[in-house]
Amino acid sequence: MNSKVLAEKLFSFALAGALVLFLDWRSVILAMILLGQGHFAMAYLYQGLAGKVTRLYVLNYLFWAGLILTVYWAHPFPSGLTAVATIYFAVHMALDELYLTQIPLKLGESPMHMGRWLEMLPLIVTYAAAVSDAVLARGAWPQFPALLGPSLILSGLAYFAYFLLIWRGGYRPDWRSCYFLLAGASLDVAAKLGWLYLIPAPKLSGFIILFHYFCWYIHYYLSLPGFPARSVYLLRVGLVHLLVFGLYLGVGQTGPGWFFFQEQNFYIWVLLHLITSTRLDDLRGVMRWPG
Repeated sequence: MNSKVLAEKLFSFALAGALVLFLDWRSVILAMILLGQGHFAMAYLYQGLAGKVTRLYVLNYLFWAGLILTVYWAHPFPSGLTAVATIYFAVHMALDELYLTQIPLKLGESPMHMGRWLEMLPLIVTYAAAVSDAVLARGAWPQFPALLGPSLILSGLAYFAYFLLIWRGGYRPDWRSCYFLLAGASLDVAAKLGWLYLIPAPKLSGFIILFHYFCWYIHYYLSLPGFPARSVYLLRVGLVHLLVFGLYLGVGQTGPGWFFFQEQNFYIWVLLHLITSTRLDDLRGVMRWPG
């Protein structure tokens, strides 16, 4: 692993972990929202600078915004929205982490394939099950079937399929494989021992999301070619977050702040960010044979 990438992951892990450990769950959610709106704004800014915000992009954005709002207003279910947004974010983060192990960033060609997907699957399904159980099975919808047990079985099947891919398919894992497998196995062990039930759902999802924010900011900075580009980037990040924090300090969650900073509305912004950031090549790559 590149030493810069290792330092980025360790620092992001420590910073996200410290916030989750020392803040109460309400403050974790607030940090997730404020930094999240800054992260989304930066994503839209750089998509625009890259020429990706076309007429089709805007129409696609408006279509999904209209559909999500219509469904949610017709059938308001805050816990369901929370579960969908956080689980989708886990998939998004895992796919992005594949790019965030390369310096400089190479976003033009998807490195996803079946082997990578099997490496990520235990992490994704165990996290998704833990969140679903917390907000649905043990929360707002007690009739919802608990998923953590079945998720461990699915993780086991993923490990078995992965072994077959190595044994019969000739796949050769690398250090990225260790990174994803270690993360997934750690979560599986925590689930098996019951530790995940001890972690409040907002802190679990908050850690994943904050870790993703920090990795992106640091990695993008490291991928830039020198001081002029990096200084411009830092200026943009600073200004965007200054505007976000200034708006929150000015209006809080009232008036225009309600649209951006109210928790359930934030999850709608999350979904719109995820949809406009999803790379179709990554989804197709899930079924691509390694090599």
